[in-house]
Amino acid sequence: MAGTSSSYFRSTYLRSSTYGAKLTRTGVVAKRIALLATTCSTCDSVRVYWGSTLLKTVNLYSAATVNKNLIAVRRSPPPGRGRSRSRSARAASG
Repeated sequence: MAGTSSSYFRSTYLRSSTYGAKLTRTGVVAKRIALLATTCSTCDSVRVYWGSTLLKTVNLYSAATVNKNLIAVRRSPPPGRGRSRSRSARAASG
C-alpha cells in the first residue's frame, strides 16, 4: 500500500503486512545501500537483495515506533548497474 504522510521521507511510503511482498527499484547505481524504514513493536523483518543476491536480513522490531530510521545494508553493492529489492521475511503476526 502506498500513502503520504509528513512523518516519512519525501512524505511518501510503501507498506505491506503480506509475507513475500516486494518493493523493487530498477536501474540502481549505488556506492552504498541503506534502508530508510519505520521500526515498531509489531514490525518484523525484511530481506534486502541486489538482483538475486541476499545482502542482509533486517529486523524492524523496536519497543517504540521510530520513523525515518536509516539502516545500513551494505557499504558497496556488487559492481555494475542492478536491481535492488526488499521482501518481507516473515508473515505478520496477530
